[in-house]
Amino acid sequence: MVLIARFFRGEAPAVREGGGCCLSQCGGSGLALVASSRRPTPGPGCVAGAAAPGARPNPHPFLQDNLYICSLMPAQKITDLLTRKGKFFLLIAIPLLSLVMHWRVFDLELMSQHVWRQTQTQSNVLNFAEGDMNILNPKRNRHEGGNGIYRREFPLMQWVFAWFYRALGDHIFISRFLSWLIGLSAVGGMYFLGKWAFRNELAGLIAAWTFNFSPEFFYYTVNPLADNLALAAAIWGMAFFFRAREQETLRAWLVSGIFLSLATLVKLPFVMFFGLPGVKLLLNLWRKNKPIFQLKSGAVMALMLVPPLAWYAWVIPQWPKEGLVEGVFSEKSGLGNILGIVFSHFSSTLPELLLNYATVPLFLGGWVLFFREKKWNSAKFLPVAAAGLGIIAYFLYEIEMISTVHDYYLFPFMPLLFLLVAFGGMKMLTSDRKLWKYLAITALVVAPLTCGLRMAARWNPENPGYNADLLRYEKELRAAVPDDALVIAGNDKSQFIVLYMIHKKGWNFDLEYLSEGKLKRAIAGGAEYMYSDSRKIESDERINRHFEKMVFEGGSVRVFKLKKGDDPI
Repeated sequence: MVLIARFFRGEAPAVREGGGCCLSQCGGSGLALVASSRRPTPGPGCVAGAAAPGARPNPHPFLQDNLYICSLMPAQKITDLLTRKGKFFLLIAIPLLSLVMHWRVFDLELMSQHVWRQTQTQSNVLNFAEGDMNILNPKRNRHEGGNGIYRREFPLMQWVFAWFYRALGDHIFISRFLSWLIGLSAVGGMYFLGKWAFRNELAGLIAAWTFNFSPEFFYYTVNPLADNLALAAAIWGMAFFFRAREQETLRAWLVSGIFLSLATLVKLPFVMFFGLPGVKLLLNLWRKNKPIFQLKSGAVMALMLVPPLAWYAWVIPQWPKEGLVEGVFSEKSGLGNILGIVFSHFSSTLPELLLNYATVPLFLGGWVLFFREKKWNSAKFLPVAAAGLGIIAYFLYEIEMISTVHDYYLFPFMPLLFLLVAFGGMKMLTSDRKLWKYLAITALVVAPLTCGLRMAARWNPENPGYNADLLRYEKELRAAVPDDALVIAGNDKSQFIVLYMIHKKGWNFDLEYLSEGKLKRAIAGGAEYMYSDSRKIESDERINRHFEKMVFEGGSVRVFKLKKGDDPI
C-alpha cells in the first residue's frame, strides 16, 4: 500500500518567490507537466516562449494538449511515473495482485453468481474437446433426443479453449487460467485506451488500475464466459480507434475494425462500438476532410461488419421468439418494473459492482470536470457519445432480460465508465487542490481492498448457486454411470448445471415436475439412468414404476437405473 501511495503521490516543491514560472523554467528547474485549466503566471524575469539556460526538452510533448505547468510535482517524479514505474505497475504489480487475489479460485469447480451461464459455456468447451471440433456446431449437454447443437454467440473462445483440453485433459484450471489471461489483455487494453484517448500515460495507468479492481470484472475474469473475450476485444478496438484517429492510416483503421468485429462476433451487443468509427468518418465526410480516404476507411469498417452480421443473420432465426429477441416488447414489460430495474442499477450495480465503491469519487470527479471544462466541445466527444447512446438503447431494449441480476450484460458500459474514471483520476491527482489529490490517492490505494471484500463471499462451496450435493459428490455422481450413457436429470431450471456437474448428456426436468410421457420418450430415445433430487417425483407411482433400481445416493441426489422396453406415448 505504501508503494502504491508513493507511486501516485507527488510532493509540492517550493515555489519561487514572485510566483509562477514559464514553460522553459519549469522544464529546467524540475517542475513537471500536470493537468490544469489555466496557464501559470510567468514569474519575474520570465520571457514567454524563451528557453531557460540548461533547460531540457520535455520528454513527453504529447501531454501539452490542454495540459500546462504547475508546481505540484517534481519533474523526475512524474517522469518516473510515466515511464519506469508506470510500466512496472502495468506489467508486474497489476498481474501479480490479480494472481494472488484469485489464487484460491483457479482449481475450484464452477459455482456462484450466474453459474448457469458458466456451465453453458464450459459445456460447449467440453463438447468440442470430446467430440466434433467443427466451430460452426457448438453443442450443449441437453439435447432432448436431438444432436445438441446450440448456436448463440460465435463460439471462438470455447473452440480455442477446447484445443487446450484436448492436449491437457479435463481440468477446470485450464478454463479459469485462460479466462484470466483474457482479463489481463483487457487490462492492457484499458491502459492504451486511457493513454491514447487522453494522450496521457497517467490516464492510461489509472484506467488499467481501476478497471482491474472493478468487482464485476474481478469476479468474471476467472470464469469461462464468452463475454470476457468480447469485452477485451471491444476495449482494444476502442483503443485503436483513438490511435487511428491520430494516425489517419488505413492500417490503423483496419486493426481497430478487426477487434470490433471480433467483439461483435463473440457478443452481438458490442456492435454498438462501431458507432465510434462510423460517426468519426461521417463527420469527416461532412467537413470534406480527405473524402477519398474517409470512403476507403468506411469501406474497411463495413468489411469488418460482414462476418458478425453473416453469423447472426444465420443463427438468430433459430432462437426462441422470446427474451433477447422480443426485448422490451415482451408481454412482461411494464413501466413500473422497468423503472425499478433502472433504479436498482443506478443505486447498486453501478457503484457497487461496475465501478467499485472506492472508485466512485474518481467517477464523480470525472463528471464534474467534464462539465466544468465543457468537454462536449471536443472533437472526440461525438463519436464516443454515439457509442454510448447505442449502448443505452441496447440496455433499454433488453432491460426486461437484464433485470437486476444479469450484471454481465452490462459489460459494454465498462470501457466508457472507466474512461470517465481515468479522466477524473488524472485531473484530481494533478490538481493544485490537496483535497482532490489525496482523495484520488486514497481511492486508488483502497480499490483492491474494497474489491476483495465485495467478492469475498463468491466461490463459496457451501453456497455454490445450485444443490451443494452436486458439488460434494461430484466425482461419485460422474462415476456412478458410464460417461457415454444418456440420462434424464433434475431439478434444474438452468437446463445446464446438473448435466454439466454429472458430465452426462440427455434430458432435463424442473419445478418438481416430470410427466410420465416425457420420461417414456427419454427412455425410448436412449435414456438409461435418471438423476434426481426430488422426493416428490420419485414417489410418483407413474414415474417410479420405470425404475429398475437405485445405483447411487449422494446426499439429496439419487441415481436410478431405468427399465427398458417401454413404448413412447
